[in-house]
Amino acid sequence: MKVRHEELFDFIEQVLHARDVPTEASRDVAAGLVDASLRGIDSHGVRLLPHYVEELDANRVSRSSDHSLNQTGPSTAIPMPITASVIGLE
Repeated sequence: MKVRHEELFDFIEQVLHARDVPTEASRDVAAGLVDASLRGIDSHGVRLLPHYVEELDANRVSRSSDHSLNQTGPSTAIPMPITASVIGLE
């Protein structure tokens, strides 16, 4: 099945927005996932959407695009914002 990347972007954005992810963050994450898949880097692309949804539903990631973190240990911090992967690409 072929899906136009614009339609895929819209679908991902809607899925995230339906889980109370702010519009800008939803767009950033959708763009990052679609761009990675378009470049052939599927391990970092749209195949991650179910994982992101699971993490959101379990409240293991922040819906905010606020990147302030609370250090909980020498190498751990919470909350991890949903847009962290996009920031990492920049």
